[in-house]
Amino acid sequence: HPTPTASMYGGTKAFLTHFAIDLAAEMRRALRRLRDRVRQIASVFFALLAAEGIDVLVVHPSPVNTNF
Repeated sequence: HPTPTASMYGGTKAFLTHFAIDLAAEMRRALRRLRDRVRQIASVFFALLAAEGIDVLVVHPSPVNTNF
């Protein structure tokens, strides 16, 4: 949106808005790649454990009410 009497404000606002949008997209892509790599590493790790006769059990508890 044009802001003739506040060109610095308008330009800075537009830059920061687009910068934040692009940064968010890049972070989503990077996190997806990281998540995929972690899954690959974990599957190899658990395969090595299984080859040694070690089983792994993961328990995810339900939400717990606390006083915090």
